[in-house]
Amino acid sequence: MDTANLPSGHPCYVVDRKKSPGYFSDEVDANIITEFCALRAKSYAFNVYAGPEVRVGGGEKIKAKGIRSHVVKNHMTLEDHRKCLFGEEGVELYRDNVSIKSFNHQLMTIKTKKLTYNSYDDKRVVLEDKINTLAHGHYSIEEDDIWPELEEDGGNWNEEEKGLMIGLLHYIT
Repeated sequence: MDTANLPSGHPCYVVDRKKSPGYFSDEVDANIITEFCALRAKSYAFNVYAGPEVRVGGGEKIKAKGIRSHVVKNHMTLEDHRKCLFGEEGVELYRDNVSIKSFNHQLMTIKTKKLTYNSYDDKRVVLEDKINTLAHGHYSIEEDDIWPELEEDGGNWNEEEKGLMIGLLHYIT
């Protein structure tokens, strides 16, 4: 673990692995996370308590892969993450994304709408309390809940096809 961003007086402080690839690092610099809300992988927000003394790193932090840093810093909040997770009204799911692109050496400004808040996670099954999740294929999930009832052409899957697909899934994972 890369612990070079911890305070120098911390017992785990080591400079040898600073910025080395393959090591985990402490994202909050040994501060305390007081509130955390994750919509899906690589899209989360949290509050950090930095302590009674004035230390750098306290406050609200938001991570959203694929969203421009300007949008994350100025337009996304932990409260909006919470509203999106629990399906409350008043969350603007899409934000404007302005970028400059070159087409045949002609620079153009492109304005698009980008999905910033999305609570759908294709790798986890969200339980009814909307807080706890289970990985797909977990033993306590009914197998039929994972598989859709209809194929793409509209026909039902028979038990043999379901068994083959479940076996393939277990073989792959």
